[in-house]
Amino acid sequence: MYRKSTTLLLLLLLWSMSLYPSSCILEQLRDSCPHVQAVTIVHNGQIVLQAVKPPYDPDVPRILHSVSKSFTSMAVGLCITDGILNLEDKLIDFVNDQLPPNYDKRLDQLTIRDMLRFTAGQASLSSLFINQQDWVNTYLSLPL
Repeated sequence: MYRKSTTLLLLLLLWSMSLYPSSCILEQLRDSCPHVQAVTIVHNGQIVLQAVKPPYDPDVPRILHSVSKSFTSMAVGLCITDGILNLEDKLIDFVNDQLPPNYDKRLDQLTIRDMLRFTAGQASLSSLFINQQDWVNTYLSLPL
């Protein structure tokens, strides 16, 4: 699975540089990556490549599980590079207006670094969020 996923990522990179046709990406997805349901690439707010295997629907949201961690870490890295935030910034400074009245006061000490390292103190959380509309409030309401 690792090699097939790496191959797909390499093909997507080559496609992004106009060195590989999108039809080959779609074939690779269909033939070599049975675990991948869909690939969507958005650039400047526009979908530039979308491949969805039947019977999956491109309009139905998917739970991304650990893939979200990679995107989040990359976004944080870009924000650090641009001077927008620092790893030692407190989480509470970014969510202060969303804190529930009886939040765990230990949240006051959590840093961006703690969040990225998953050392905030909560147990496994993924199942708690599946049916929640407000993920930020759900997270901030949990005890540490």
